[in-house]
Amino acid sequence: MELFSVDTYVSKHLSLPQCHMPHIVMKDKTVRLLIFIHFVCFQLVITAERVATMKDVMQDWRRHFVLFADWLHALPEFASLSVDDQILIAKSRFGSFYWWLCANWTNEACCDGVCYSNGTYFPRSEALQCFPDVRGCSERMVVTLSEPLRELQLDETEKCLMLAVIVFSDEPLELSISGKEHVRTMGYRFVRMLHHHIRNREPTLSNSAIGLRIAKIMILLTATTVSFAGGDILIVITIEIKVTFYLCDLIN
Repeated sequence: MELFSVDTYVSKHLSLPQCHMPHIVMKDKTVRLLIFIHFVCFQLVITAERVATMKDVMQDWRRHFVLFADWLHALPEFASLSVDDQILIAKSRFGSFYWWLCANWTNEACCDGVCYSNGTYFPRSEALQCFPDVRGCSERMVVTLSEPLRELQLDETEKCLMLAVIVFSDEPLELSISGKEHVRTMGYRFVRMLHHHIRNREPTLSNSAIGLRIAKIMILLTATTVSFAGGDILIVITIEIKVTFYLCDLIN
């Protein structure tokens, strides 16, 4: 299965190990971005063949929490942070990470709701929902994130680079001074990589056109801060009780 649309710039710095986890390396050879979605090992089923049950929702969330932790653990840029900063970032970024993936899968599956990775989807129709989406999260995801993403037609590299941008977004967190500076630097670096990718994919585009495309993508990140369907149940109960200890085990 093809994981990425590899352009001229990326292909110069891309290696494909047997585990199917591409590495994009900066030209100075000192900073790497491990971009992978586990399309093969993680066995994503982006078909939205049936309406999700509560068990499906919980299963999908748990699987992606493990994926998120593994993904962070594989990023050298994340590993260079202190453990305390790592935990703060991980706890605050999972919702956006998951929301971004679901929105892209929704477009891929063309379903009327939130597409999960296990062949199911959470419908916008209240009559079909396994639990009441009282905050209208599924509706907001489709309108504020999924539909705008469909118009932008992001390639796989853009989608994956944005996952790194999400992790290193410059949001106010109680990080250490060095942690804040590192997050800011890495966020800028990954946005710059996004610019390089678009430039090499479409060399005729002007800098202003590239900047406008990146700006449109970045604006969509605000939509990922909205709690995903089931967020009240899953985040409040699971994250606050279990996540800190789980992340400590994984990080250490």
